[in-house]
Amino acid sequence: MSLYNFPFNTCEKVQTHGIAQPYSASINIITCCVLVYFLTKTKSKEVFLFLFLFLVFQILHTFSHMIHITGNIQRTLVHILAVLTNISFFYLYCSYAKSCSSRMWVLFTIAIIIDVYLFLTASFLISILTTIFIFLVILIHFYPLLPGEKKKYIWMVLVGSVVLFLTIFNEKVNGKKMLESYPHVPFHIVVEIIGLFIVFYVCKVFYNVLDNK
Repeated sequence: MSLYNFPFNTCEKVQTHGIAQPYSASINIITCCVLVYFLTKTKSKEVFLFLFLFLVFQILHTFSHMIHITGNIQRTLVHILAVLTNISFFYLYCSYAKSCSSRMWVLFTIAIIIDVYLFLTASFLISILTTIFIFLVILIHFYPLLPGEKKKYIWMVLVGSVVLFLTIFNEKVNGKKMLESYPHVPFHIVVEIIGLFIVFYVCKVFYNVLDNK
């Protein structure tokens, strides 16, 4: 397997002039617009915090595809925002459930510590896996508490998240060969389109989840 480091090894040819990876950046701009739209629709501070941090994460993600900065600063900042987004998502869950046991808080804190440790010591792919895993565990805890019309979207997010990770894994394993064979095909937009799909349905489920609480 080849080394995979965000954003340099994402599977879209880097342009020497202008925007580094214009196709991926374009999809991410659309994703940012989706988040902004739902931010204007939400009425609760817990949901606003979650979507706002998700938006900041996505803005930094977008910027990273537009301008590549030497070193690990972009990878580090993106992961920090991902951690903060997961923390705000857990806070939203506790607000929606109206109670979180001490055991849940301890387990969540341990999960975050493990996530940060793996980010610092393991491969970038492992750190993506742990971040997605924490998000999905919170999502699964939400599932039995949500009304029926929202539950169908949870399944879409769950499946989309698994496909997202598998697509990123494929980039790590085969991305270099893919670009060597088809250098002008922006393969990474598949990852970004799946991400757009996930963000839309996450927003659709949660933007008004506390309105009747």
